[in-house]
Amino acid sequence: MCTPPGSLWIASRPLRHGQKYQRAVRSCRNALNKVDPPALAREDFSAACLEAGMPVRAMPPAFARPVAGGARSKF
Repeated sequence: MCTPPGSLWIASRPLRHGQKYQRAVRSCRNALNKVDPPALAREDFSAACLEAGMPVRAMPPAFARPVAGGARSKF
């Protein structure tokens, strides 16, 4: 069976219209408009990445990351 020349690429690209993608877009917009907390948008975005087969690495929140010189932010 022959396949068209771009079909392998099309089959391997990330999902852009899955349920988790749509939910992530909605929750990110809500977080930007201060309707939902950013943590919810972060969870939905991570789920959409996993649904699309993209690796996700957990990062601490920006306020908990060390700053240059090894000190933590005062905020």
